[in-house]
Amino acid sequence: LDKWRLLTDEEKLRYHEQESALNNSRRAEGILSKSEFYGFLFEFLSMPHVKALDSDNIVILAMAVLDRRLGKRRIPKLYDRYQSHPLLKRLYEFRCEVEGVTAISKVKDAS
Repeated sequence: LDKWRLLTDEEKLRYHEQESALNNSRRAEGILSKSEFYGFLFEFLSMPHVKALDSDNIVILAMAVLDRRLGKRRIPKLYDRYQSHPLLKRLYEFRCEVEGVTAISKVKDAS
């Protein structure tokens, strides 16, 4: 017997609300389901590289910094953009190391 059919519409609505809140909480912690991850990868593959670099999505930004369409001259200018998350920071440092470039921060020190 399918238990879902036994639930009232109100119970189904409450279930979906709780599931949505849980998914939002997981995303905030950087935890994605496999289908969400694949969805972001598909989204990345179907967008222009410039748009990917402007994304607020960590998965898309991670893929963008590894993409060969990102040239050596543009990499140093993205320093500040890739400091917001440990994964992004490490991938950015890796790409700089591989390309032999030095990162440049646009933010000036107050000292």
